[in-house]
Amino acid sequence: MPKVGVLWLHSGPVSEAGLTEDLTVRQPDLPLAFGDVAPASPEGTFLLYARVSEAGDGALALLLVAEDGRAFDRSIAVEADWSDAERSRVVARNITNLVEGIEAGTVEADREDVAMPAPVCPACPEPPACPEPEPEPPPKPEPEPEPAPARVWSVGPRLDAAMVIGLGGPEDVDRFAGGGGSIGVAARAPAGWVVLAQARGLTLADADLDAHLRRLRISGAGGYAWRPTSGRVEVEGLLGLSVEPWFVQRGGSAASVPDRRVALGAWVRGSTGVLFGQGPRRVRVGGWAELAASSVVGSGGSVARIGFEDAGVVIPAFRLGGVELSAGLEAVLWFGL
Repeated sequence: MPKVGVLWLHSGPVSEAGLTEDLTVRQPDLPLAFGDVAPASPEGTFLLYARVSEAGDGALALLLVAEDGRAFDRSIAVEADWSDAERSRVVARNITNLVEGIEAGTVEADREDVAMPAPVCPACPEPPACPEPEPEPPPKPEPEPEPAPARVWSVGPRLDAAMVIGLGGPEDVDRFAGGGGSIGVAARAPAGWVVLAQARGLTLADADLDAHLRRLRISGAGGYAWRPTSGRVEVEGLLGLSVEPWFVQRGGSAASVPDRRVALGAWVRGSTGVLFGQGPRRVRVGGWAELAASSVVGSGGSVARIGFEDAGVVIPAFRLGGVELSAGLEAVLWFGL
């Protein structure tokens, strides 16, 4: 399809300077001509006439007439409070779309055999060169991205409540090994590694024997706390070693207990919690489960049976050590350093 060689423009009620600027920006290679004498288009191209006029009801009428008689009519809606620049911009956009459609052959003419407003004058000089577009203002410097928040160490206290069940024998002692809670201090590295120091207290009572077993486990542990991309959940795994002194109390009766009242052990724990708050200060609330193995010093690794002597007979009351399963709820308060 032949191309438009010159766009002969009568801007009417639209600013000629503003329309020229907007058309030049949109189609910098299309020469523009003004005035009452039709310019000549270069060989192999055709002249296209464009006229803008008032159409009533606040609209503008746009007429394009090609050199071969095809005419294209458009109505452009404008607002009464629009500035000259806004009117020029919307007219330039409509002209550009029509020119591209005419050159591509995708726009059907509304009328045929329409005469140009004035005869083409072959003796006319070459159309004036398009005015050079004004240089675009230098781009505004892009704002520097905000630095990513510094990755900091987090430390804080943690509290939990626990229920402990013994796994395996002996069968003559209740498997429930006690209930209680713990308090500790944890530190989390920016990469997610965690260290923990913790003290846990458990107690177990036998109402029939009026007896109590009290356990105090001191632990050190390390592991990893993983936070998904959302940052709303924390999943933690810990491996720890423990020293656990324990005490038996009963009014007026001696307990049948090992000579050394300290248990040594190791444990592995997994926990999942929801994080509340933003930034380095956050609170994690969730649940945990733990598998532990311990042995009273001097017992050869067996489960310690704790009983009370009554009329020459030892009545079993508690168990201690062996493999134990615990679970509970916890709360961790993280502070940034």
